[in-house]
Amino acid sequence: MNSISFIGNDRIYDKDASMKQVRNPKNSFVFLTKFLGALKNDQQVFEISKKYYEEYIYQLDPIHGTVIFELEKFKLNKANEKILLRVEEITGMILKSAKKYAEQKAEIPNIKDCVITVPTNWSLKQRIALVQSARIAGLIPISLIHDNTAAALHYGLNFLNNNNNNTLTKNVIFYNMGSTNIQASLVQFSFTNNTIKLDNQKIIPVVSVLADYGISDVGGYAYDLKIADYFAEQIDVSQPNQPTFKENRKGMVKLLKESNKVKEILSANKETQFFSEGLLDGNDFKSFITRSKFEEITSNLTQNVLIPVHKVLQMSNKTKEDIEIVELIGGGVRIPKVQQILGDFFGQNKTGFHLNGDESMALGAAFLAANYSSSFRVKRVQLNDGYNFDIKMKIINLNPEDGDDFSKETVLFGYKKRFGSKKVINFKHDKDIQLNIFTEDYEGNTMQLVKYNITNISSVFQNKKYQEFAPMKISLHFELGSIRVIDLSDVEASLNITQKLENDKVKSKIQNFDVDIYEMYPFYNPLNQTEVEKSQKKLERFDKFQEQIKMVEKQKNTFESLIYQIKEHSTDKSFLKYSDGKDIQKAVELAEENSQWLESDDVNYAGIEDFKKRYQDMENIINPIKFRKSEHEKRVKGYNEATKQINSFQENTDKLEKTHPWISKDEKSKLNKLIQSTKVWMQQVQEKQKTLKLYENPAFILQEVNEKVSEIKKEYDRIKAIKKPTAIKPNVDNKKDQQTQQQNNQQKKNEKKQGKKEDL
Repeated sequence: MNSISFIGNDRIYDKDASMKQVRNPKNSFVFLTKFLGALKNDQQVFEISKKYYEEYIYQLDPIHGTVIFELEKFKLNKANEKILLRVEEITGMILKSAKKYAEQKAEIPNIKDCVITVPTNWSLKQRIALVQSARIAGLIPISLIHDNTAAALHYGLNFLNNNNNNTLTKNVIFYNMGSTNIQASLVQFSFTNNTIKLDNQKIIPVVSVLADYGISDVGGYAYDLKIADYFAEQIDVSQPNQPTFKENRKGMVKLLKESNKVKEILSANKETQFFSEGLLDGNDFKSFITRSKFEEITSNLTQNVLIPVHKVLQMSNKTKEDIEIVELIGGGVRIPKVQQILGDFFGQNKTGFHLNGDESMALGAAFLAANYSSSFRVKRVQLNDGYNFDIKMKIINLNPEDGDDFSKETVLFGYKKRFGSKKVINFKHDKDIQLNIFTEDYEGNTMQLVKYNITNISSVFQNKKYQEFAPMKISLHFELGSIRVIDLSDVEASLNITQKLENDKVKSKIQNFDVDIYEMYPFYNPLNQTEVEKSQKKLERFDKFQEQIKMVEKQKNTFESLIYQIKEHSTDKSFLKYSDGKDIQKAVELAEENSQWLESDDVNYAGIEDFKKRYQDMENIINPIKFRKSEHEKRVKGYNEATKQINSFQENTDKLEKTHPWISKDEKSKLNKLIQSTKVWMQQVQEKQKTLKLYENPAFILQEVNEKVSEIKKEYDRIKAIKKPTAIKPNVDNKKDQQTQQQNNQQKKNEKKQGKKEDL
């Protein structure tokens, strides 16, 4: 996913965006990454843009010097607003779209950490700009990995896992011809013993990138340009009195798209017909090309095929005999001549296609990302990769008045020094200093990376008590990374303070001093945090507007559907009989008015509320007609069904006399009254309905009938659920108590009688 097109009010990505470049050249960004980090003096970038027949409207940022694009005829909420976007913001949109896609597929919300693949020959400016684009997209890049390194890592996992010989070393060249670049990497696969205790993995696979080299602007797209130029020259011959067709940018972009298809066909066939519909002012263009002709017109390009190969062999001190496999990836390597050149050089049995280029890079990057995460436990693999240049440092006095007699130069990190490596540089000095850090490639070309001004050293020695202990020991701590390239992580400044004691002994102590560090990019001024946050809000505005557009489109479709319905109803006799004529006429007039509104420019600025209001106005007229029709069509069946249910409830109520005799007469009387009153109501509304016309509102609706039936059912169910009362059983214990009490009373009476007899 590396393309985006701004069409109307929408953003389109990937292949769909690329196809829009013909009709929408100023707002369709296909090879956008070449502009990342590009400044005014990077004329090659702008020349390539012209060569690709791109028509972007752009200006240079007055503060950062980077590219800002202006969108043509693309509006957000404000009608006359000029939309300006930094190249980092547009790239951020592409990355944010990829982020959203990953979240949907993985079913994981709010993904932040990421690993991004980049070409081998990308500059520091491009890397910084890409990292800022990712931050604008809401991502946190934890690492950048070279395209070929990611593919090699994926390849190595399969090779090393399936290899039982842990002593084997294998050299593989990954040859990658993409759309705009050729990259070659020489990678060595080997094994080493695991020295980490309590780790069950005894052997660690090692993937070491020994050398890599890249060339820009010679990839597959350069071959498309050659085919397009070839056909353009044929057009010029057929139109001798016309300006050269190459000045027709729109036509050349169309020709380029179709030339890509020709290149693909010639990869499998020796010749092909060419046809472009409406290319010449509406007239079709036809031609013919053979593979041999294609190879002839691209001969200056195929001369570059082996350059990266020779470079990586030289830089790694290897020969072609040391290479066991040449793995071909990228769309450009499908060109037969490219395969032939590589096969002739290495041997046809060494070159092959075993990887899907895009997938292998993504999977390799995913494995690297998993190593950074505590959520995954993956097999330990040692990846050795670094930059294809030396990183050097020159130290000088910061202030000119301090003289130029002090100068130190050293190599901080050599060619292909592993990412994550650290180094400490120690020296002594008593003045403020400047660190000039630069790169030097294999061919001796240098490029400034960053400058650091380190101050507060001179001020220490303005204090007389420290002067006798000069110079100061300074320790510079550096770390090599894939994100920042070089990072000055810490600076330590200290003096060894000595003091003589009474017994002639010397007391020594180390005193540390704080220094100030100022970081400067002399060639490139990155966005600061405030600017990144401002860009993030701009992307959020686009996202919210996009959601509004989707909602508006949904409402618009519903709106258009109702217009078509009204027009169909206006000619439908079975529908018109439910209209009094005036209402359908008013609905048709309103539908026609809204139909014209849809074709006007005003609709482009309409919000969802505008569509809802117009939709509701039409609905208020047409819905009563539709309702009368619906009620009429369901009335007879619904009425009869309700009558049947009511009669059934009446019968079941009468049966309750036998099945539920314990239910009181009052309860059954209430239910009977409800049933009878409902029958009377239904008879009355039925008679009234017979007197009404179809276009008049009905005397009753089925919902009312169903509600009355439901009321009867509810009452019937309630009465039927009344439980039979439980009979009262005599209590055995009470009987015993009564018998005992009677016996006791009788005994007392007998005792009284006996007592009276004795008294006599």
